[in-house]
Amino acid sequence: MKMSVMTVMAPDMKLEELVPLMKQIGYDSIEPAVGYKKALWDQTKTWHISDENLKEELKGLAKLCAANGLKFSSLACGIPSADLPKVERYFDAIAEVGCPMARIGALNYDGKTKYKELLEKALKEVEAVEKLAKKYKVKAVFETHMKNIIPSASAAYRMVSKFDPAHIGVVFDPANGIVEGWEAFGIDLLDKYVAHVHVKNLRWDINKSGEESYFTQGKWVWTFCGIPDGITDWPATFKALKAINYDGAVSFEDFEGGYVQKPVGISTEQKLRRDFNDVQAILKNL
Repeated sequence: MKMSVMTVMAPDMKLEELVPLMKQIGYDSIEPAVGYKKALWDQTKTWHISDENLKEELKGLAKLCAANGLKFSSLACGIPSADLPKVERYFDAIAEVGCPMARIGALNYDGKTKYKELLEKALKEVEAVEKLAKKYKVKAVFETHMKNIIPSASAAYRMVSKFDPAHIGVVFDPANGIVEGWEAFGIDLLDKYVAHVHVKNLRWDINKSGEESYFTQGKWVWTFCGIPDGITDWPATFKALKAINYDGAVSFEDFEGGYVQKPVGISTEQKLRRDFNDVQAILKNL
């Protein structure tokens, strides 16, 4: 499996700092994030890749990666599947730099529109996205994520199973499933549709503040933590990935210490080193 970093976990590092550090640690691929405003090092800039200068900045990153022996694993973006001109612009950009896939945003679920209506809409949009993916010889991937219509492997399979896995796939995120959607059989079910894997961990704690946020549910709040310290069973997850002969990337997005901020209590570099070593230890013991 390829070891990758989803760059949202490094909001306080420029790519020029991050890529050489990744090489030093042993990573072999990168998943650059697109369109995050107000970079910590310059509030007027977008990190790490801007939507406005997508192709130019991806080319610059490609040169930086080549100099450090890294490749692209995926592009972390959230283009609406209905926005076909934008989807095509992104596919054109990643095809030019050799990035194999880009994440497309799955439809959100808020209870206002019936799920079946959303699924029907999504299937039509994915069909159109697949045609573009075939045109550019890339893959569109949709992430299992809380609060969208594919929080579980079953829901994701329902959306992608009629399409060609060479061009439509799933970003499998088992930690997201701890919030909503975990199924022990998820990898087994998705099989060839597992195109990319996000690695992080989290756990539920009592919401002592009582304040409501994106991270709360009733009296509970989910918090990010180290890979061995959360609810996701990563040894079992890697065993399941091995069973389907998964040889793609596992991309770290460890948000311990705070989401899209300079982490508190632990540095980005410490997380990058710790997580890499934790996963290598798991893989050696499979």
